[in-house]
Amino acid sequence: MELTTQKTYNDFKRELDTELERSAQSFVRIGYLLKIARDTDILTESGYANVNDFAAAEYGLDKSQVSRFININDRFSKDGYSDSLQDQYKAFGYAKLAMMLTLPEAIVQELTPNYSKAEIQAVKEEVEAEEKITPIEVYLEGKDETQEAMPTVLNKVIHQLFHDDIKLFCHLHHQIKYGGDDEDIMDALAPSGDSFYSVRIQGEGRKFLTTKENDEKVAITDARSGEKEIFTWNDVIAICRAIINTDIEKKDNWEQIYEEPYPEEKKEEVAPVQPVSEPPKKTEPKKVSKVTKAKTPKKPENTKADKGCDTTPKEVKTAEKTPNNPINDTKMQISEEKEDENAVVETSETRINTSHGAISEEQRKAYIEELEIKADDVKRLANEGAYGLARDITEQMREILINLLNAPEEEDE
Repeated sequence: MELTTQKTYNDFKRELDTELERSAQSFVRIGYLLKIARDTDILTESGYANVNDFAAAEYGLDKSQVSRFININDRFSKDGYSDSLQDQYKAFGYAKLAMMLTLPEAIVQELTPNYSKAEIQAVKEEVEAEEKITPIEVYLEGKDETQEAMPTVLNKVIHQLFHDDIKLFCHLHHQIKYGGDDEDIMDALAPSGDSFYSVRIQGEGRKFLTTKENDEKVAITDARSGEKEIFTWNDVIAICRAIINTDIEKKDNWEQIYEEPYPEEKKEEVAPVQPVSEPPKKTEPKKVSKVTKAKTPKKPENTKADKGCDTTPKEVKTAEKTPNNPINDTKMQISEEKEDENAVVETSETRINTSHGAISEEQRKAYIEELEIKADDVKRLANEGAYGLARDITEQMREILINLLNAPEEEDE
């Protein structure tokens, strides 16, 4: 096979961009034609009952592939029903667009063709990880008092980022201490221009800090609501310079900010000496990902000393029938286990007594609100035929009801 040699890098890049654009356009046009087959009587003379039968027999496309082509056209074509791709998506290619289908629009807007499939997958994993955390769990985390006092969400995100990514903090400390200008700080935070930082703010959930090459704007997107706030690189640089104190060493600076012991650096393992007969292998420089995942705090392990703080769900068995038992009325099965009189669940703001104590009215309202949200989700998923997911959510509702049953209302003094 004879390889074509381009004259310059720009010629090569231009040719590859053209092919990628052509590929993505083709997939959008395929989706458009399949929609025509679905929505018109064009298949009447073919003998096929529907577009799925037609695509399977003629092109070997299964139902899921047909759906994916159509969904790509819905999401990324001009006006949602045309054979032309929107300009901002022309260089992505089919595989990336297919991965982006399930991402919220607010997140998709922050991605560029420079992101690899692996990086887009990492973004998807961050979004999905936050979706698994319920609003009541976020509420029970409480708020970080230091971050609550900060003026903007950008301050909170950078404060959390430097706590979780100490290497990044140390790199910036070095840059600023030795006369790094604004461009050096920008390069440290976004070496390739595009960057996607995910951090988890206590009591609020994941926030995504994103930058784009040759763009002065910096976005903070809330993973839970999709709400977005726009800042500038000047805002980011000003916060970095305010946090980092170059008059003291990086370790002392970090401990001063977070009031925690500076984590010990892991010693790198020394590679064994290679035999002289073998020439040293060339190693490619490690590619730095544009996506930095959020660091999630580890849950403390239960010990015998704090057995009363164990929040592991109880075993399930049929509840005894009583005339006024609302759980029996809905045919839900809930276990009743012999409880420790001192069983208490610790939270950052309140205590829930799982035997004889009470929950606050504010917390009870949060539980009820969570049940209402999940009830709507169950109804929607059932209508869509996603019965397995609907069943999983009803299990979560059951656990919330168990918490309410095991925590009676406060008695008047």
